[in-house]
Amino acid sequence: MALKYNGTPVQHVNYNGSPNQRVRYNGVEVWPGSTDSQLDFNLTSNLTQPLYLTQSAANAVTVDWGDGSATESPSDLAASLSHTYAEAGDYIVRIACADGETWSPGAAITSGSSTTNYGLCGQGGKSGTYPTLTGVRFGDGMRLDVQYSFYGCTSLTSVTIPEGVTSIGGSAFFGCTSLTGVTILEGVTSIGGSAFASCTSLTSVTIPESVTSIGGGAFSGCTSLTSVTIPEGVTSIGSNAFYGCTGLTGVHITDIAAWCGISFFDAYSNPTTLVHTLYLNGTTVTALNIPSSVTSIGAYAFYGCTSLTSVTIPEGVTSIGGSAFFGCTSLTGVTIPSSVTSIGSNAFYGCSGLTELYCLNSMPPTLGSGALSNVPADCAIYVPSASVAAYQAASGWSARSAYIQAIPT
Repeated sequence: MALKYNGTPVQHVNYNGSPNQRVRYNGVEVWPGSTDSQLDFNLTSNLTQPLYLTQSAANAVTVDWGDGSATESPSDLAASLSHTYAEAGDYIVRIACADGETWSPGAAITSGSSTTNYGLCGQGGKSGTYPTLTGVRFGDGMRLDVQYSFYGCTSLTSVTIPEGVTSIGGSAFFGCTSLTGVTILEGVTSIGGSAFASCTSLTSVTIPESVTSIGGGAFSGCTSLTSVTIPEGVTSIGSNAFYGCTGLTGVHITDIAAWCGISFFDAYSNPTTLVHTLYLNGTTVTALNIPSSVTSIGAYAFYGCTSLTSVTIPEGVTSIGGSAFFGCTSLTGVTIPSSVTSIGSNAFYGCSGLTELYCLNSMPPTLGSGALSNVPADCAIYVPSASVAAYQAASGWSARSAYIQAIPT
């Protein structure tokens, strides 16, 4: 059961951040425009655990529980409300926010005096009967920084995060297995850990330019996700953010310099690990030209990019991060400028097509463990003529001394 219009369930509700925006189904207005936020859910049996709402300050909201009971506002002593329904049925909860105030949804399992927030639909494995959430309308003041807000809401099919929301909390939409599309509007700066993990029907997600961090496991297990666009503003992506996204076919970016500066926690933080191809403004990156503004190439930056055939690294780059070009099997030649002083562990590991490497620094850069592992044994390493002996004796380089030679004149 769910909210219906002319007998048809309303399965997805989008809100675009404007107080005058109307929510429509098949072009017909369903909910009037207002700044209220609404939740549409049904109960398959009596709700044995309370529906729990909390907000940033007492008296910030007024709640209509949708069952004919009196509306409520939190007291000055508590910034929360709870309500238990006597009968199964369809309910619409309307939360009216005071100007400038925020609220965030959650559900509670209460044992004695302790309360644990597990999300409106209940966290898997926890006892109690929870509402089946089928629609969400986000009004002005909505925030999603509470963990587990919509954890396990398997009936949700589409979500638009409105303007004004600044963060999406950890596990906020974890396990929403019917969710097929997510649009996040400008203003959100962080996507929490496991925020959309195990959303197995999710095929697309729009990440705005305002986002700077994507948490660990944020999209892990999203097996239907086919492409992802990482905006320029992202500076960090957490552990296993895209682990298990086996349906990915494209990773899209608009700025190589920004991409080089992202702090990837591990290989599965970078979706190229799965896709093996990077698209710059819609074009497959094969001959990579690092912009002159880049001073360091981050760890895992081009991990597993088998489409790369060549890379040009400009003067000014001082370091190449660990596993930066790990598994780039189509790379045939690389020139490392004189400004590079360190090459991280596994930086060129498994670059099995590499036939020549030019290193222009007169002093051998520090070479991390495994930096040239599984590179062909006969790969020629060209260095300044006066530095051949230094390279042949240097740690890491010495294992390839037979193939270290002067740059041809």
